[in-house]
Amino acid sequence: MVRGAIALCVLSVLWAGSGIGAAVALTRRARARFEEPTPDGARALRLRASDGVAIGAWELQGGDGAAIVVTHGNGSARSAMIEEAQALASRGHDVLAISVRAHGDSEGDVNDVGWSARRDVIAAVQHLEREEPSRPVVLLGASLGAAASVFAAAELGARVDGLVLVAPYADLRDAVARRTERYLPPLLDGLAYGALLLGARVVMPELDRIRPEASARAIDRDVPVLVFAGGADRRAPIDDARRITRALSRARIVAIEGADHEEMVARSFERIPEIEALLHDALARRATR
Repeated sequence: MVRGAIALCVLSVLWAGSGIGAAVALTRRARARFEEPTPDGARALRLRASDGVAIGAWELQGGDGAAIVVTHGNGSARSAMIEEAQALASRGHDVLAISVRAHGDSEGDVNDVGWSARRDVIAAVQHLEREEPSRPVVLLGASLGAAASVFAAAELGARVDGLVLVAPYADLRDAVARRTERYLPPLLDGLAYGALLLGARVVMPELDRIRPEASARAIDRDVPVLVFAGGADRRAPIDDARRITRALSRARIVAIEGADHEEMVARSFERIPEIEALLHDALARRATR
């Protein structure tokens, strides 16, 4: 029995240690900082978040429409969203595309899937407010960027006039569970999820706050919100969009049939007239304030 107890203790320590190790690995910068050459028509900026982290940004001036903060997905950078940023600028909107911390050429080593990146989005909004205080501000984010946009909007309150969310997750704990289910067989996926959840609580003390569906309740109910969800997206299914928008009276979900997570940005911008309609709503909202 003593040997059995010792073996059980050893296995428990290994199980917990594997979860902590995996959580540390998954929340660290996946790729070393790299240069992001400024595209034609854009102005390169360095913004500083409230905790001192410097982030890279490109500003594209389009006209007298909305001012839009564009935020990329996990493991990506603003260079992956440049075509979408240029499409918005060509329609008369000013765009600020950012690479959030631990991505692209920005500083930072910890990636907590949008929670700390909310500070980067807020820094972008502050820059736009200094440039043109009367301009309506819209946050457009994909995946991690969508979560960061929701967290930022909850803190910014009336300073945000609209949100476009592409494939947002509702709760980080659920997102982790889906990934273990996707890559591991039954039983093993449960063990891995338990270890990862334990590790995440050690590595990310704010884990219980990394819930876009909870933060969305702090957003003004009357803010126009457009959410794109993929019919084949197993990482951020349509039900997550419903959970996030439940408390928002002017939210609309657009389901894109057959689209998986990786396709969502491109497929969403095939619906640019619907994005444009939200931007006009944001302009009207600001005009009445």
